[in-house]
Amino acid sequence: MQDNKGKKSKLGKPAAYPKTAVAEMSSIAKLKDMLDKVQVKADIKELDKIPGSDGYLDINGLDQVPIGKFEVQIKTLSLNTPPRHQCELPLLAHSRDAILPFLLIAVDVPNDAAYWIHLSKSVLKEIEDKLEDQKSVVVPFPSSNKISYGDNSYIESWISILEEYKQYADFPEERKLRLEFEAEVKMWRDRMRPAIKFTPAQITSINHFIDSVNNILTNEFPYAKAAYLYNYYKIGIAVSSYTDKQVNYLLYPIRSSDNESTIKELDDDESKFFSDETFINNNALEISGCNVETFASTDYSYYRVRNWIQKSVKKYTPRVENYAFAREYVDRFISAFHQVFDFDEEKEMISLKQICHTTENIIPLIAEQYHSERICIDFLLTENPARLQKQIKEAEEKFKAGHTPVNSLPIYSREFNFELFKHYLSFLRATTSNGEFIRYYKPYSHSQYESQFWRNWKKDELGYNLKIFWKNFLKIYEQSISKDFPAKDGITSFMKTYETCVVILHFRENTNVKPSLLIYKLNGICDPKQRIHFYVDNDEKCPILGRKNFFSKEPIVVNSNTYIPTFIQVMDLEFIYETVPTAAFIRTFLERRLKDFFNNKAPNFKTF
Repeated sequence: MQDNKGKKSKLGKPAAYPKTAVAEMSSIAKLKDMLDKVQVKADIKELDKIPGSDGYLDINGLDQVPIGKFEVQIKTLSLNTPPRHQCELPLLAHSRDAILPFLLIAVDVPNDAAYWIHLSKSVLKEIEDKLEDQKSVVVPFPSSNKISYGDNSYIESWISILEEYKQYADFPEERKLRLEFEAEVKMWRDRMRPAIKFTPAQITSINHFIDSVNNILTNEFPYAKAAYLYNYYKIGIAVSSYTDKQVNYLLYPIRSSDNESTIKELDDDESKFFSDETFINNNALEISGCNVETFASTDYSYYRVRNWIQKSVKKYTPRVENYAFAREYVDRFISAFHQVFDFDEEKEMISLKQICHTTENIIPLIAEQYHSERICIDFLLTENPARLQKQIKEAEEKFKAGHTPVNSLPIYSREFNFELFKHYLSFLRATTSNGEFIRYYKPYSHSQYESQFWRNWKKDELGYNLKIFWKNFLKIYEQSISKDFPAKDGITSFMKTYETCVVILHFRENTNVKPSLLIYKLNGICDPKQRIHFYVDNDEKCPILGRKNFFSKEPIVVNSNTYIPTFIQVMDLEFIYETVPTAAFIRTFLERRLKDFFNNKAPNFKTF
């Protein structure tokens, strides 16, 4: 280079842009244009100098409430038949150590498409196991993991991944269990072979069975599939023997990135399965056998998945966009941690801004003092009041001095789902106009421990809180079930759309009769705006006031309309004293309903 006098400069030329700059800018621009603008907020830097990462993708609900965040690397697709990318090992190492879930996205600019893969621990381990002496590796993209104009199906998959990571935040031991689960699956999959020893008729029968299993999990019980099977794509079957009398097989989970058939074969010597200690102690796989006639039955498919479904219900808490349930969950959390939030029984209202400040800053700053890789905040429930106030004061002083908490510190609670609490808190902030949180349930005059003994219960307190519960229950329940347990034939429905329900608190004070709920399901004119009516037994409007026989199916009058009882049930009241009453009631109801369903739908088949 020459200066203005024609002499060659010793400084040389200015630095040039990388040769890949144009392609990188085009790929990022194309990706941003294709991504959904409502649910995906892209914070991606062009020509940045940060190794291994181009930025972040924030995922929101349709209501714009944040769900979670991905770290992302954008590449230009160079190998597109099938779609794959030659990936440098340092990038994979970066994704391995990333705190956030990591997406690799390759953009096919000419064809208006992009392909993505979640570089999870299991995917990285599988890649690492195949490495030899090389500096890069070809990473294939599942053909179903596609981003294009007008197709937002990828968002549901991304949300599932984020939900899984939130489970890790609540219960960090889940990450270890997940890796153990996948290690067991891989061990057994290594023993499987393509299914070549079966006849066409046998393959048809196997296909019918495994398709039925996957259909039940995907379409009728999606929550069970996501919660118990760690969001695997579908279930595969490895058959060890298929004779004219019986079928022996192994069920195993398949990831969406696995390009393989759902039918495999195994060594026909099953004795080695049962002598393998790893197999006996695991939950990742399920081996079974049955006679050929049973195997062909659709009901048998329900029998095989019943344990997965019933186990998932035991931990179920709804995640729905429902204002009442958001209030209930936040109310129960800040009432339990009332010393931390300064929300004692005398207060009816608290600022949402104050709740957020305590949640996002004060609790993490207190947790940091314990210098642990993760912290369970349940110790705050029983902490000495004077010591706790000192900790809160110190945390406030740190915050005012400019100290911010380490966001990567996993904080969880065994009593509550901490991430779910933060989700509902964000939802309330977005939907509450005055910025104030009003108490949901009336505080009880007895302690949580004393609530175990029904003689401590107070009728007026129970009546007040049950009225709130039943006013909002049906909408919360139907929203939850339609999303997570939409089983066929209404088996998970609380009541039919044409039914009316009357719920009565039966509480005779100064007697030895334990209080209970009387539930009547009625046929008659149904008001769609109010399908459940709640009364206290001594209310002058109570439709069974004065009756001696509560189980009589005589007509009942509600709001001047006459109804015929079709179902009468007595129910215990312990659920209203649970940590989150609506969630507790839903779990109990679903457990009973599904137990009855599976007992009728899936009797004790003859298995081996």
